[in-house]
Amino acid sequence: MKLISGANKQCYMGWPEKLFVRLNGLFPSIVHNALVKKLPVIRRYAQQ
Repeated sequence: MKLISGANKQCYMGWPEKLFVRLNGLFPSIVHNALVKKLPVIRRYAQQ
């Protein structure tokens, strides 16, 4: 609820998420390629 009511527009769940956000900012193509490789798994979980 703090994120919704506060002025801060970003929230990191923990250090792995924070690292992911930083990597995506610095090297978006690396993150994109990794996600594309996992896309079948992501789609399978999204359909559940």
